[in-house]
Amino acid sequence: MLPHLLVGAWLLALVAGAAVSPPVTLLQLSDLHLAAPNSSGAWAAFGDREGDLRAFTAHLLPRLRPRALLVTGDLTDGKQAGGRGQQQPAEWASYRSFLADVEAAGVPDVHDVRGNHDTFDVPRRGGAADLFAASAASARRRDPAQRVYAQPLWASEPDQQAGSCPAVVLLSLDLAPRVGLRSPSNFVGVAGPGLLRALRVGAEAAWLGAGAPPRRCSASSPAPPVVAFGHYPLSTVDAEAGAWPLGTLRRLARPLLQPTGLLAELLRLNVTAYLSGHLHGAFGQRLHAMHAGGGGPSGHLAELETAAWKDDRRFRLLAVDGGLLSFQDLFFHAPGSPGQPRRPDAAARLDPGWAAAYRRRGWGVTALDASARVHGAAALITFPPDARYAPVPQHARAALPFHRGTVRALVYDLEGAGPGLVHARLTCGARGSGPDVELARQALQALEPEAPGPTLFQGVVRLDRGCPGTATRAWLQIEVSGGAPGGGGASPRQRVRLERLAGDGWTVAPLPEPLPLDLGLLETIGLRVDFAVLAFRLFALAWAGIVLGGLILPRFLHTRGWGERVAASPLYAGPATWGQALAGTLTWPLASLVLLAGHTRAWTAVLVYASYLQLGPWAAGRWLGDAPPGLLLPGGVATLLPEGGRLVLSTPDPFFVGLLHTLTGALPLLLWVSCVVGGRALRGRRRAALGPVESDQPAQNPSGSSDSCGESGGSPARRSRLSAVRRRSGSREGVGGKGTTEEERQPLAGAGRGAPARTARPDAPLPLLRVTAAQGLAFCGVVALNTVLLYRRMPVFLGPSSLWFSPGVAWMPALALLLTLFV
Repeated sequence: MLPHLLVGAWLLALVAGAAVSPPVTLLQLSDLHLAAPNSSGAWAAFGDREGDLRAFTAHLLPRLRPRALLVTGDLTDGKQAGGRGQQQPAEWASYRSFLADVEAAGVPDVHDVRGNHDTFDVPRRGGAADLFAASAASARRRDPAQRVYAQPLWASEPDQQAGSCPAVVLLSLDLAPRVGLRSPSNFVGVAGPGLLRALRVGAEAAWLGAGAPPRRCSASSPAPPVVAFGHYPLSTVDAEAGAWPLGTLRRLARPLLQPTGLLAELLRLNVTAYLSGHLHGAFGQRLHAMHAGGGGPSGHLAELETAAWKDDRRFRLLAVDGGLLSFQDLFFHAPGSPGQPRRPDAAARLDPGWAAAYRRRGWGVTALDASARVHGAAALITFPPDARYAPVPQHARAALPFHRGTVRALVYDLEGAGPGLVHARLTCGARGSGPDVELARQALQALEPEAPGPTLFQGVVRLDRGCPGTATRAWLQIEVSGGAPGGGGASPRQRVRLERLAGDGWTVAPLPEPLPLDLGLLETIGLRVDFAVLAFRLFALAWAGIVLGGLILPRFLHTRGWGERVAASPLYAGPATWGQALAGTLTWPLASLVLLAGHTRAWTAVLVYASYLQLGPWAAGRWLGDAPPGLLLPGGVATLLPEGGRLVLSTPDPFFVGLLHTLTGALPLLLWVSCVVGGRALRGRRRAALGPVESDQPAQNPSGSSDSCGESGGSPARRSRLSAVRRRSGSREGVGGKGTTEEERQPLAGAGRGAPARTARPDAPLPLLRVTAAQGLAFCGVVALNTVLLYRRMPVFLGPSSLWFSPGVAWMPALALLLTLFV
């Protein structure tokens, strides 16, 4: 009950006898990745991102005219030719030119934050290598080492001059690591105790007073909504649980499906929304999440990740109207933009009206939401809010700052010919279930004179009838017509509540309950899973699978006689049918682990090496340009800073590399070693059992091909001889088992007719045989795969030392080969 009373008081204060101020408009860009022409061999695949950005600021930005521009990280690409992470002065010069173009477009405020690419090879904030500090807009208003910054915004210049309560507070969060290493590190952001303390102290001292009204806000004024932004989604922010190895172990105890630390602090500060980038649409185009316990009437924090300008030319329009947040995701199109035939807006680009407007202007805009239309104008509904992101509970309805039935929308004129006629259209029917039933189409009136930037339209909707049956929800869409020929547009459709008036008729109202976000599986996972915890757990699981499942368990089974059972199995002794041949091929890699466990020296060597992989160090590399080589540990990087001092950077980034190499290197090579050693053991047992009749050359399966590890079932003569021995033995417990007599054991131990008897000890040194062709191809395949994924990149990223001094990475194939040759 208490939370409801607090929300109600917040909304009552929101409308304390004052007229509603105009909306505050924002625009978000992320992951520009401005790149020098020689910085990356793949830069051309993403089109002319610098030229498109110049077109965006020259043609579109003056028409959008936001109150503030938010650039959420990765301002530049920060790489040399080949991909080595290093700040490039030419790229930062391009970014400074972009800021000048933004200022010329009439945007009064720019807020930018660091991304992981902006900190590559930056040992100290504010140092000579920190080009962000010398070029970014944020560096003009604060110390480069300051990681938390709160900035109030007012709806209008007179409100600011009068010293009234701000309309919104922007909370900038620099979540990049304190010391920026080279790529491929810095994927995960850091929000340790120091940043959380700075967030708590700085935010409360500035505008977000806990329990008291913010500065310049009276007790009867509402606490302004808080919009936080940073580069990293909350799921990719590590709580910095301490140095390795204790910090690594603490991550194991953290919840996997609910990020902690920073999220908990943002909820405590009643943050309304958190904006980010970083993931480039890797998990989907709509990475959104609603976290219970945030600010605003709904008591939720809306987390909204946006795709990259680099890949998609994506940008986001936002508006804060009466304390409620609304937004729309859009794409910019120019001749230099990359083609994206599978993107959700592909159908919109085939629309004849859109194509005509694009040819006329030389650029165009499409919407992520398929129900929207952006030809000559873009429309954004600010009230009623979208219930997926800003539902209004029933108990808070009476305190809303708008009259009942009010519809408000911002219209952005892209043609410069005026927005034309604006209507609110209400329909019944589910999306995609056939034609909708139109309830009303009512004109809205402009509340502000035409000026650069969006125009606010408002109207009070009255309906003669509701939806058929008992339906109480309808679709609301703003339609714009007129203006330039072929212009117009429409907002995305959103759900609203239909309510019966006291007399006759109906009206619209915000929905009281949150609607589902309708996300895909990957889009849901992208913001719900703690990536730092996931990386550690997957690596620990893979390591446990190798040590426990691949070594300890087979050793236990071997002590229980499974080695003899595998050696005597018809699947590996020359199967007579195709079914047996296929079964033997598929199960041989696992069966060979049991045979490997019977060879103590080989098994012990593999166990020791697998245990070392959990401790490290894996490799030595140059993680900072002017520093000596440092060590790559499972829980971080240990190196010397250029200015002196030791650095042990606790980060889960190495676990991503370790997990990749475990799955593509350690595990396949373990199976390869077991196949080779186990195959030799199997052939040695059969030679001891069958005598010198057979050749040491590997025979072929009935199909003429070897199995998955290069081992074969044997020739027909061998199969016949072995079957005869088994029939005489009358036992299924293995060759030479309990079911044989002393006379029947003689052929198994002898070297042939009249030859002296010999025995085969499983732990005896195996004869040094060459690796079969199939085994050699399998080994080369594993090496080639890891060369593509890791080995060829390591010298480029971290210097030659990372390849030559990497016992946990590049040495792995050589050690596996030596083990099989000399065991």
